Amino acid sequence: MSNGLQQTAGRVGRDKSEGINEAATLDWRRLLVGLALALHVTLMVGMLAIGEFMPPIFVLAALLLVGALWSRRSPRGGPILVGVLSVAAVAMILAFNSEAATAPASTVDFLLATVTPVIALTALIAVVGVLRRPETSSRAPRAVALTTVVLVGLLAGVAVAGRVAYDDPTAAPADIALTTEDMEFVPATITAPSGKATMFVENRDNVLHTLTIDELGVDLQIPAKTEAKVTFEATPGTYGIVCVPHEGMGMTGTLKVEDG
Repeated sequence: MSNGLQQTAGRVGRDKSEGINEAATLDWRRLLVGLALALHVTLMVGMLAIGEFMPPIFVLAALLLVGALWSRRSPRGGPILVGVLSVAAVAMILAFNSEAATAPASTVDFLLATVTPVIALTALIAVVGVLRRPETSSRAPRAVALTTVVLVGLLAGVAVAGRVAYDDPTAAPADIALTTEDMEFVPATITAPSGKATMFVENRDNVLHTLTIDELGVDLQIPAKTEAKVTFEATPGTYGIVCVPHEGMGMTGTLKVEDG
């Protein structure tokens, strides 16, 4: 009788231990599905926060949703699709939004430019895990998931700290005023006297812009919804102004320097 009770207690203890261990682990497939959904949400929320419909991002986010659902049933097709889309997400960020990753004060696109690659690269790790051991639960997927959460949290903290610490300058009466709005410089053409000049720029968009004049060595970052100013010297002539992240979208202008 005593031996029977001991055996029963032992089985119950093992069952509880196995239940705890199973709860503490995560298989690669579940992690991959969660990451694909997280990447989908990140891209959609980022696009909505920026306030501009961007077809490439929308299509990529939609396909990630398909990939997440497909990965729940497919041993290879779904994970491979998510892997390809994750690479595409990193490439898109590097091509169109890498400048924002250096400007924490530009909160929305900084997070989009940094969180997206973190989740995408983690998804690639999960893809490898699924293709090698799809249903095997272990501590590795859980560790990867926790690391990703910590990194995203740290990036969010950096974004908040960067925005709080950013000091908006004050415009002086002699400053040349320029506005960035709807992915355009307003006015598109500005004039300035030769010699030393100071330009005050107000960014009304939800994304980082730059005021870049290569010939004059000017490369000013203006985080979203902030102001910035830069002082430079110029000789008479006509100079091109570009916003580096959005030059491909036609965000250019002209500076005409006249004899003062």
